[in-house]
Amino acid sequence: MYIYLVDVLADETVGSDLGALRAVCFTIDSLGPVYVGTAATRLAYTASFASLLFYFGLAVPPLIWLADR
Repeated sequence: MYIYLVDVLADETVGSDLGALRAVCFTIDSLGPVYVGTAATRLAYTASFASLLFYFGLAVPPLIWLADR
């Protein structure tokens, strides 16, 4: 993925663009553990992981659609 992005992004700003993209990805990636911890505190671990699997299932169709493009 990084090789593709380096090829697509402008040469003058590729470093800062990749840094910003990584920061956004790390922020989004941290939402899973935050969600599981919050849901486990309010409900139970079984319910939190079950609902996380449900949300992963909701993410599958858009990912398949993007892969076909």
